[in-house]
Amino acid sequence: MTDSSSKYGRLYWKCRRGMLELDLILFAFLEGHYEKLSEREKQVFEILLEEEDPILQSWFTRQVVPKDKEIAAMLEFILDSVSAKGV
Repeated sequence: MTDSSSKYGRLYWKCRRGMLELDLILFAFLEGHYEKLSEREKQVFEILLEEEDPILQSWFTRQVVPKDKEIAAMLEFILDSVSAKGV
């Protein structure tokens, strides 16, 4: 297994959450957009995945806006990307 495929595998498992809604959004984004991100954007996505499910849920439902501007921008990018795909 190459470094990039093992990293993708780790990210795949980090996208697997306890909530179906989060799974759908995160898997769609990982599969359709992750490879096109810059290195910094990939880092921000990985930081986002470290959050607890309830926090992610509140962010993705736009009930709460993350204080970190990079995380907030990544969230909007994810939501725009997957909504354009119909998820």
